[in-house]
Amino acid sequence: MARNIVAVCLLVHCTSAADPIVTLCHGGQFRGVSTTFLDSKVDLFLGVRYARPPLGKLRFQKPQAVEVWEGVKNATSLGPMCPHLLPIIADSGISTVSFARSIFVRNEILANVLACLSGNSYKVMGEEDCLFLDITVPRGVQLGAKKPVMVWIHGGGFVLSSGSSYIGAAIATAGDVIVVTINYRLGVLGFLTDNKWGAAGNLIYIKGTGNYGLWDQRAALLWVKQNIAQFGGDPDLVTIFGCSAGAASVSAHTIGQHNGGLFRRAITQFVLQIPQFESLYVVRFELLAGFNGQEGGAIYVKYSMKYPKILTEGVDMELVTRVVTEMCVDRQSVESPTLCTAHIIRLYGLEEAGDDLERARRLVEFFGDEKIVESNVRQLEQHSAGEKPTYAYYFTEKHKTNPLASLWTLPDWLKVSADHGDEVAFVFGGSLIKEAAKTDPLWENILNRDLYAKGFVTKICEKNRDLSSVMMTMWTNFAKSGDPNHPVALPGNTPLWPKFTAENNAFLEINSKHIQVITTPNKKRLDKLGGLFQNKTHN
Repeated sequence: MARNIVAVCLLVHCTSAADPIVTLCHGGQFRGVSTTFLDSKVDLFLGVRYARPPLGKLRFQKPQAVEVWEGVKNATSLGPMCPHLLPIIADSGISTVSFARSIFVRNEILANVLACLSGNSYKVMGEEDCLFLDITVPRGVQLGAKKPVMVWIHGGGFVLSSGSSYIGAAIATAGDVIVVTINYRLGVLGFLTDNKWGAAGNLIYIKGTGNYGLWDQRAALLWVKQNIAQFGGDPDLVTIFGCSAGAASVSAHTIGQHNGGLFRRAITQFVLQIPQFESLYVVRFELLAGFNGQEGGAIYVKYSMKYPKILTEGVDMELVTRVVTEMCVDRQSVESPTLCTAHIIRLYGLEEAGDDLERARRLVEFFGDEKIVESNVRQLEQHSAGEKPTYAYYFTEKHKTNPLASLWTLPDWLKVSADHGDEVAFVFGGSLIKEAAKTDPLWENILNRDLYAKGFVTKICEKNRDLSSVMMTMWTNFAKSGDPNHPVALPGNTPLWPKFTAENNAFLEINSKHIQVITTPNKKRLDKLGGLFQNKTHN
């Protein structure tokens, strides 16, 4: 089935030093940009349309295939981002509260009302004609090279950012892989729906309307499958990877019954509360997945919008009881929210905490476990029961957060490990991107295009460059072989990354001080939490 998706065609390619041209199967051509990233040659194809503009009658519809054309189209500049709200950022920094509001408001109508009430706090970014992707080809286009392909699905809570904001040149040149970053519709234009999840295996193939952002992503993957060979990529060696909402998207695509052949491997950099039925389909793909040491920070910041003092004074037991009870009530599987609350307070030692500051740290642990960690561990256990290999990581590098990414910023007294999204800068080679942007306006302009993405990519320090290099090698090794240890050798002191199984619970802990094999962090606590939410135990 996979090979039937790609039409048989004659690949024609004409190049000049400054003007790479690629001819697609139907005869239409793209002219790209030939440039360098630091000392490495790269060809860029920017603003490549993968679907027709979702305007007029095509608004709130599945994406439609691009019409065939004759001649050469320029792919030399980035296309528009999809519409979203972005807070106005002053030179002195960014308001954490304003930024968090722009993320956590899931209803676009309410978001627009909020923008109006906030005066100049927000601006609308992007255009509806936004279904574009960008391709980074290391060493230039080489027909027949069959380079591995990595397709990045950006995060941002399904309401913010764009694929074109992420520069793929560092990881592409480091691993000699083609990197594709994609835009997809956001907010109400991408995810307005009155439907519920479909049956197992039909997460994005539900009847009626909605989830067009996921359909956009699938259309982009289909475009890559059909056309990436003309850029020197291997259509049968595609890895999809993403962070946060992007990881949730990756997870959704591993479930879809009709996605076979569009990609071979998946990397999920933490996913929110994965459904149990996912194990039925995700086992078809090789999986690398994990989470960071302090995933609960984003949820804590969310609560600071309503209770600002918790960022300076911590939390008292009255507030703890209130927010934990709210989470227990939201869990439909919980029969008694009162008992659930009492068990969680005891499990995390929230009442025994020495003071409100220590209680806040423990509450952040619960937030991370409840929203991200427990479900990710369950996914790993489910996936490892199949035939495809499973690799698990635990990223714990604590470093200073860039104020541009202040959505996830915790105060220094509260931050003890890696925040939500901290690993993105390491995977994308943030220190190299910053270095290239200092001397080349091309990279500087892309980097400054989206302050949200810039905050994630640039919050890496120079001293972390070696760790970033190791992680880029691991990620691209997995894309090449399904094994992060091979084919490119890792530094001599790097331990072998073992496969995760339900028996060995093997994770690779990653930080600049040490990279070491550990077992599932806080497994006993996670098992009790999972059992509580599944009504398996109240002990």
